[in-house]
Amino acid sequence: MCHDAFVIGSVGRMDDVQNDTTLVEAFLRLIASPHPAHARLRLLIVGDGPTRAECQSMLDRAGAAGRAWLPGERADRARLMRAMDLMVLPALAESSGNVLLEAMASGLPVVATAVGAHKELVQPGLTGILVPPMSPDVMAAAIADYCRIPDMVARHGARARGNVIAHHSLPAMARGYLAVYDALAGAGAGS
Repeated sequence: MCHDAFVIGSVGRMDDVQNDTTLVEAFLRLIASPHPAHARLRLLIVGDGPTRAECQSMLDRAGAAGRAWLPGERADRARLMRAMDLMVLPALAESSGNVLLEAMASGLPVVATAVGAHKELVQPGLTGILVPPMSPDVMAAAIADYCRIPDMVARHGARARGNVIAHHSLPAMARGYLAVYDALAGAGAGS
């Protein structure tokens, strides 16, 4: 990772469901293109699992290992997330969306597959971009937009953080619970 790099990151268990190989394919397509902005691209995948070796092998074969870092599982995920410019979540299925919420709370825009919780949490064109699963070309195009349009990174990242604070933070959850309790108490009082 160098000073002027544009760091594409992902966090999670590296397995077939997380589908990091699609992210690596997208990254390799981008760095092979002649666009000058793509020379700044770096890849950081935090996590471990059965597909980590395959992803590293793909990078090695393409001669791109020097532009990527797959450090395995780390205790300093939050610090590494702050080193990223864009979170990319290529999963084939997603139930909780915790990593997505962490990324958005950190002010990162997101490119995520249109599956599960991703569809509920990402507001396309406002906080990130949703792409079809297993589509490295579409994923690469979405990443390229962020790499080439820096103000879009700032806008979408700020909106993502604001959205998480407004709707998914502890105070927002407490307000939601209180509204439910108030509604139940009001319904009981009218009986």
